[in-house]
Formats: sequence, C-alpha cells, structure tokens
Amino acid sequence: PVKITTRAVPAPLGVKASSVKTTSVTLSWSPVTGAQDYRVVVTPKAGRVLQPIGGPATWERKIVGLEAGQDYEFAVVAIQDKEESLPSKTLKVTTAPAENVETKVQKKEDVVVTKEEAKPVTGMDLGKKGNLAFILFGCRKAAMMSRLEWSILNKKS
Repeated sequence: PVKITTRAVPAPLGVKASSVKTTSVTLSWSPVTGAQDYRVVVTPKAGRVLQPIGGPATWERKIVGLEAGQDYEFAVVAIQDKEESLPSKTLKVTTAPAENVETKVQKKEDVVVTKEEAKPVTGMDLGKKGNLAFILFGCRKAAMMSRLEWSILNKKS
C-alpha cells in the first residue's frame, strides 16, 4: 500500500512587495481558501513581522527592522489547523538605500583619533592684509578675534 500525504492548504500565490523602504517592506499575496494564518519566511533571518490590523488571515504583512540597501528573500506559508502549506515562490527584494550614507567602520582598531591643541590668534599671526583669506579659512580660532582686531587688520597695508 502506498500512503499519500497531502497538505491542508496550497502554497500562497502572487507574492509581491509594495512600500519598499530603507528598513521595512510590505508583502501581499493572493488569499488561500481555508487559510487561518500565514507565516512569512525571511532570508537572511532579520526583522520582525507585524500582525495585520485585519487579523491573522489577512494576506498582507509588514516586515520591519531590516537593514537599508540589503538583499532579502521572502516566502509565504499558509497555515490551517496548525498544518503548513509548502512555501510560495521566493520573492527577492532589496531595501531602499539609506540617504546620506556614511562609511561604516568595521573594527574599532580602524579608528584613529588625534587631538590638536588650537593656538590663539595674535597680532603677529595676522600678518598683512593680503593674508586675510588664509587667516579666515586656515585658522581654527579666527572666531575668537574681536571686531577691533579685524578692523585693525583691514586698515594695515
């Protein structure tokens, strides 16, 4: 005798992504007749699947807590009486890139911190009027100069 095992419900069809953001994706699919709930499989394992407002049988899920600009694969499984269907076809999604992305330091050993002592600006550092551009853009403490010092500098030739 041959024993044939069937699944309680078929695999969900038509899985698609909408509202793809930097750290979240909303998935939807065609409803499966008889399904009481759905489970979203995320690869690599990441994020958190939010339960929909319409209840577990609703055929849409928002996945949050993902990384910006990362590739993910999603599949959906239908559930009926604690039995699961086969997974849907895999949907590949890349989350939106973060705006103003800064380079990430992978190891703390890669960070070099240096400290420079700022020296105050004196009359001798100012030089002639022709050096004013250098003073304005090259000196960190130029803001410490008073208006009187600036006016004296601008009157010298």
